[in-house]
Amino acid sequence: MPKILTIDDKQDNLVTLSAVLRSIIPDCTIITALSGVEGIEKARSESPDTILLDIKMPGMDGYEVCNRLKADEQTKHIPVIMISAIRTESQDLVKGLNSGADAYLAKPIDEYVLIAQVNTALRTKKAEDQLRNQKELMEAMVRDRTAELVRTNQQLKNEIEERKQAEKLLKESESKLVQAQYISGMGDFTWDIVTGEVTCSKGMYRVLKYDETEEVNFPRINTSIHHSDDIERVTQWIMQSISSGEKKLPPNEYRINCKDGSVIHVHTEGRIEYKDGTAVKLFGTCQDITEQKKIEKELQKMQKLKSIGTLAGGIAHDFNNILMGLFGNISIAKDTLSKDHPGFKFLEETEKSMGRATRLTKQLLTFAKGGAPVREDVSIDRLAKEIVRFDLSGSNVMPVFEPEADLWMAQADKGQIQQVFSNLTINADQAMPDGGHLYIKLANAAVSENLVPNLSPGKYIKVTMDDEGTGIDHKYLDRIFDPYFSTKQAGCGLGLATVLSIINKHNGHISVDSQLGKGTRFTFYLPASESQERPETKQPVAVKASSTEHIARVLVMDDEKVILNVTKRMLERIGYKVDTALDGGEAIEICRQAMDAGKPFDYVIMDLTIPGGIGGKEAIKEILEIDPDARAIVSSGYADDPVMANYAEYGFKGMAAKPYTLNELREVMGQVLEK
Repeated sequence: MPKILTIDDKQDNLVTLSAVLRSIIPDCTIITALSGVEGIEKARSESPDTILLDIKMPGMDGYEVCNRLKADEQTKHIPVIMISAIRTESQDLVKGLNSGADAYLAKPIDEYVLIAQVNTALRTKKAEDQLRNQKELMEAMVRDRTAELVRTNQQLKNEIEERKQAEKLLKESESKLVQAQYISGMGDFTWDIVTGEVTCSKGMYRVLKYDETEEVNFPRINTSIHHSDDIERVTQWIMQSISSGEKKLPPNEYRINCKDGSVIHVHTEGRIEYKDGTAVKLFGTCQDITEQKKIEKELQKMQKLKSIGTLAGGIAHDFNNILMGLFGNISIAKDTLSKDHPGFKFLEETEKSMGRATRLTKQLLTFAKGGAPVREDVSIDRLAKEIVRFDLSGSNVMPVFEPEADLWMAQADKGQIQQVFSNLTINADQAMPDGGHLYIKLANAAVSENLVPNLSPGKYIKVTMDDEGTGIDHKYLDRIFDPYFSTKQAGCGLGLATVLSIINKHNGHISVDSQLGKGTRFTFYLPASESQERPETKQPVAVKASSTEHIARVLVMDDEKVILNVTKRMLERIGYKVDTALDGGEAIEICRQAMDAGKPFDYVIMDLTIPGGIGGKEAIKEILEIDPDARAIVSSGYADDPVMANYAEYGFKGMAAKPYTLNELREVMGQVLEK
């Protein structure tokens, strides 16, 4: 049963938040605190699984509370989700994360985002608890092994007459210890503080990457074996332990330099032996925890990426809804004007610029959610020319296209592959500030077994993009696809991470080769269409919305009134009669009434998800029970949702990714009419 602590100086907020949490996590225990001081006390006494912390509080604000919680050994492992009363600037988000918060939410809180963040925090807490338990178990094993060795050695000194038997037991014990140390990456050592002599186990030599016959000055704190940045801290640790008279050397983690030049992280603890009040020996164990540190770092990175990804996804979805209103009204305005009208070309240029904004939101969604591609037959050479030329418009970089004759069509998500070409083109443009050429080669490729690493045999379209830019240092090539890694002064480092995610989701492959001062080459493979032939260009299906006998009726369901209004105007422009609904429940009832009246809708367009209500995914089941022949179209700003990628499996006849133009809507309606 999860235990959640909520801290807010307003009782009403605590009551509201508690009600929301119990509605989404029925079995949770809610603990409340009306101030930062009270919250810290309850965090220590109650040991909650996660903490929801308001930022704006009198006396001690959320940032200070979070700093104190993360500085306390007892509470530092508890995930903290900060809550702001308003949508703040990005620096406030960074300030919250820098204070130690694991996530950041803004009021009003979306229940789905809240449950995602709380569940993530609970899972993270559980994983960290398991990691600590495993660490404690390993520490106990090491202590047991060390104690066993000490007891065996003492027995050897006390029982001289049984030397041979004792030596046999000692060898057996040492063999077990060596095996245990080998498995755990651990070694032990003894430091004679009086003489300075150091003796190390085989495991200790192995940790330091020394030969067993070499002399190792460990753990002398004035030797080069310790990392220069850690020497002072290690010195204070040992000297304070000795001066305090404590027999136990407390655990510590620091870095040491190995013989081969590598630097590793180690965990050390031990025991100090005294004679007449003077420290004479130090017995210790030293474990290589470098891999553990890497795992912890990756875990923290993943946790932050999840939080930022959720935020990015929500922003992109909301932005898509805004773009939907702009796109719709612009396309309607274009449709009402003749092409020779003075304002037509400006509307057309505006629509093209908004297309770039749409690709940006799709990039954010791909990074945040990484959903399955919505595959279709795509002419890669046409798409490449359109995107590359658009992104290089006004640039002094010249694109050079070299498509193979009879190039196959690709089975790909057109919007996502647009992002791939756009991101690689922008990278090339930025690498050539003084101008140059960008060569784009497209060819059919029959890939055999093991020809391309991690690529299954089959037919692919091979795309090669060569620039004449500054190139990339080889030491960075293995990291350029990492999220937030960038060698540029400007940029967020998401472009190539998004490219890699898209190519992997398409079951393709991408590689990079570069030389400083000579340029960079990106090569990627995309699966070819099963037909393996280049089909004729399809003409848009003429949608006949009305006739002398029948005016086609459409029901549009969306919780955003702006989208409802613009979609209605677009459909009415085509010639449809349109009814609207704000959620799935209302849409189901309207469809039932229409069916009972013998006038079923010709089309039903439904938003995929409705926060706090019934969305298209749920409503389609009942609508198909009412009218098995319903032509339902699913629509969403989350274009990479699995339902959008496989809409037919859920009962839909087509899909429309927001934002869409009048012509795109007309095309979707025509495609559904053919089915």
